[in-house]
Amino acid sequence: MTLWDVVTDVALLGALMLIGQFLRAKVKLFQSLLLPASLIGGFIGLALGPSGANVLPFSKSLSGYAGILIAVVFGCTPIGDKPLSKKELKGVGGFFYQNTGILIFQYAIGMALSLFVLNKFWPDLHNSFGLIYATGFYGGHGTAAAVGSAFKDLGYPEFFDLGNASATVGIVVGIIFGMALINWGTRKGYTNYVASPKQLPADMRTGLIAPENQKP
Repeated sequence: MTLWDVVTDVALLGALMLIGQFLRAKVKLFQSLLLPASLIGGFIGLALGPSGANVLPFSKSLSGYAGILIAVVFGCTPIGDKPLSKKELKGVGGFFYQNTGILIFQYAIGMALSLFVLNKFWPDLHNSFGLIYATGFYGGHGTAAAVGSAFKDLGYPEFFDLGNASATVGIVVGIIFGMALINWGTRKGYTNYVASPKQLPADMRTGLIAPENQKP
C-alpha cells in the first residue's frame, strides 16, 4: 500500500460523499427519509466499486479503513461539547443505562439465537455468530468493521463481511421504518416540536445549512 493508494481512495470517497450530498439536497425521497449523504454515496460506491461494476479504482486496502477510522469518530464525538450540569448528568446517566440495556439485550438475543436455534440447523456454525446481529444493528458499520477485523485476525474473515451486511440491513430498515413511524406519530400529534413532517427545517431535510444558520 502506497501513499498514492491512500490519496486515491480518499479522493474517491470524497467525491462519493459530494454526490451523495447533492442527491440528498435535490431528491425529495431522500429528504423525506432523511437518508444520510454518506449512505447514499456508499451505495453508489458499492455499485461501482470492486464488489459491483468495478469501475472505481479503489485500492485493495479499502476494507481496512473503517476499523481504523471508527476510533477517529469516537475521538471527535465530544469536541465542542460544554461541561454538563448535575441535572444534565442525571439524564445522561439514565440514557446510558437505557442504551446499555438495549445493547446487552441485543447481544443476548443474538447469542441465544445462534447457540440454541441456528446451531441445530447448521452444526458447524461458529458460536460467536450471534455477535454479528448486535454489532451491526446497534453499533453500525464502524463497530461491525472493528469487530469483524478482530475475528479476521483470529482466522474468520467472513465475519467482516457478515458484520457489514448486518449493519447495512440495520441502517436501511431502521431509517425507512423509523421515518415511517415518526411520520405516523407526527400526524397523530405525538411529537413535541412539529405537527407535520413538512414543518421540518430545510436545513434538516436537505442536509445543507443556510449561511445565516451556520455556526463556527
